[in-house]
Amino acid sequence: MPTRRYVALYRNVNLGQRTSPTGPQFIEAFTAAGAREVETIMTNGTIVYTADSLARARAIPLAVAPVLHKLTRLTEPAFVRSLAQLTKLVATNPFAGRDLTGVYECCFTPLPDRLAARLKPRLPLVSTRGDCEVFAVIGADALGLTRQVNGKAGYPTKLIETLFDQPVTTRNWNTIVRLIRRTEDGR
Repeated sequence: MPTRRYVALYRNVNLGQRTSPTGPQFIEAFTAAGAREVETIMTNGTIVYTADSLARARAIPLAVAPVLHKLTRLTEPAFVRSLAQLTKLVATNPFAGRDLTGVYECCFTPLPDRLAARLKPRLPLVSTRGDCEVFAVIGADALGLTRQVNGKAGYPTKLIETLFDQPVTTRNWNTIVRLIRRTEDGR
């Protein structure tokens, strides 16, 4: 049976903090749920693992949820993407050609499929302060830019959750690029 690498991106996780698991707890929970070759990437709740199928890869965080809740009271969702899917997205260089003058951060926000379909027709989505813009949805992944306004940067998670009342998570685009480079290097 073919195996593939997957990435689970958790919302509001900072490994080792009071309401989050430690790296070893995270890895142990995923391994116990059937994931293989499990590794955490940074401390922001991004974990890479191997599974036999996308369905199995999506089932693993669901199996892990009660374990993490018991350990830390964590109830946050995870968004699963295949490493191949993220590699293809990075290869498209989706921020190329955009005017990044004054941009604080380029952002990646994985969405539930149904939310992606609801968001797409409303693009570009711009916050009232002008500190955040979601300009594209590719598959079920939103891409955005943040700017500082009065010393404070916007955030796609807040913008999307406020408009659609559904939890999401966001990563700095550089985190996704580093994730791909790290896994390509065999790490």
